[in-house]
Amino acid sequence: MANFTRTRALITRFVKDKQGSFAMAMGVSALAVVLTSGAAYDYTQLTKAKFLAQVAADNMALSASIAVDLDNETRYVQDAPYDYRELGGPSDDFTDSMVGRVQYDVDDNDDGEPDLLARATVTGIYQPAFMSIVPGIGGLGFSAVSDVAYAQVEGTPASIFFVTDNSGSMR
Repeated sequence: MANFTRTRALITRFVKDKQGSFAMAMGVSALAVVLTSGAAYDYTQLTKAKFLAQVAADNMALSASIAVDLDNETRYVQDAPYDYRELGGPSDDFTDSMVGRVQYDVDDNDDGEPDLLARATVTGIYQPAFMSIVPGIGGLGFSAVSDVAYAQVEGTPASIFFVTDNSGSMR
């Protein structure tokens, strides 16, 4: 019985004690602010990676549709993986994981006839800087797809003539 009374007295004293409660509240609040800031940073970086992947996919699809001629040795090979540096992205791949693939004559309309379409897909994985401390959050995957239609008919190139006048008489 003495132990029970003693334990009860300790618990009552602990509950009534207000010393250090501000430090505890600040500690919990600071942790919440740090985790929120870290999540915002990681989300911003993931959005940036998706943007870079979309630009690279657009570049790849345009290049693939222009050089679709199967006799062209410089064209993208179907389903071959290409490093981000080979895709002509606008800046460095800070994720070090982006890979692009191209597919020609995609059948999107399920009629059995392939469309004259070049589809480029760029995928990657972003490793979160802050949120990786949370168990279960590892690499975050992202991807971008770009489709460009092309024609297999070759025409004659247009003749363009460019004239400039720097005499000042035309204002």
